[in-house]
Amino acid sequence: MIDEVLAWCGSVLGPVKALSDHTRHHPGDRTTAVCIDAPQGVCYAKIHRTKSHWAQEVHGYEQWARAFGGFAPQLLAVRDEPPLALVVSERPGKVLEDIELDPDRERAVWRAAGEALVGLHELATGEHFGPCRRDGTCAEEPSGDAVEYISAKLRN
Repeated sequence: MIDEVLAWCGSVLGPVKALSDHTRHHPGDRTTAVCIDAPQGVCYAKIHRTKSHWAQEVHGYEQWARAFGGFAPQLLAVRDEPPLALVVSERPGKVLEDIELDPDRERAVWRAAGEALVGLHELATGEHFGPCRRDGTCAEEPSGDAVEYISAKLRN
């Protein structure tokens, strides 16, 4: 599967080289990520095992990432046939879980994160809650009541 996605990456991005496997173990192992070196720079090829998670992530990059300006990775390619995949650019920086900050610096980081979220909250809102397809339509029975939607999810 990874070799097939790497071949696809090479066909759409130009010559690529796998640098490392960054698989995060989610419940059900639904995603595999491979760090690649491409003509565009360091990127991540993300391979999804389920169409629903792939569709939600692609929709997020296509419709919401622009709200973060230069803070969000850029969507470089989308593979809409199995194995479902997408490629995003790497963003500079460090994972905050991996560094220790003094309290003033930590507050500044949280403040910057909040400022970055302003653009997301200013986007037009939909009428329903829950997972969506790539085109933004509801992937489940639509619910317009956030409390009922979350309560039902917690009951399941």
